[in-house]
Amino acid sequence: MLEHRVLDFFTRSCPTRSGDSLLLAVSGGVDSTALLHLMMGVHDTLGVALQVAHLDHGIRGEASREDSRFVAEMCAEMGLTLHRRRVDILALHEKEGGSLEALARRERHRFLGEARAVAGARWVVTGHTADDQVETFLLNLLRGAGPRGLGGMLPVGPGFMCRPLLTTWREEIIEFLEEEEFPYRLDTTNEDVTFMRNRVRHRL
Repeated sequence: MLEHRVLDFFTRSCPTRSGDSLLLAVSGGVDSTALLHLMMGVHDTLGVALQVAHLDHGIRGEASREDSRFVAEMCAEMGLTLHRRRVDILALHEKEGGSLEALARRERHRFLGEARAVAGARWVVTGHTADDQVETFLLNLLRGAGPRGLGGMLPVGPGFMCRPLLTTWREEIIEFLEEEEFPYRLDTTNEDVTFMRNRVRHRL
């Protein structure tokens, strides 16, 4: 059962104290929506409070705004505080150039760090899965990474990040959501193979 796996993760790898606050990074997609529901199922046992952070990157226009509304509605139903920001990544990319993916990642990490400080959270919890880990390994391999890069993402760290779903496959995540009839959003940019990670995901 996924809830037991998440509890075991926090017991073994990402220790919490009673009264700690955890900030969940929730986009509204498959992985982070499952993370939210799973954490709602275990937070009383852990004795922690939950808050949610959502970054609307604006890349998908109205669909991005719908994602943001979806997350806001879930948080309202669950009684969770939501930290939300909108960043025009496309405008930033036009101004700064470089990789759109890297720029979006930079702004996401900046926002999560600032939201964590506001929330007073001990950890930022993300929904990275085993699928993401495989993709990260292959991307780092293709880029010529050394031993550290080939190690992929850490369950905990660097800094304040923890990833309780890193040994869980996306197929298991989808099965959990469908069995529980939890709705989620689909990010169509995940199908765009002009992005390197998507080429690895769909072709490699």
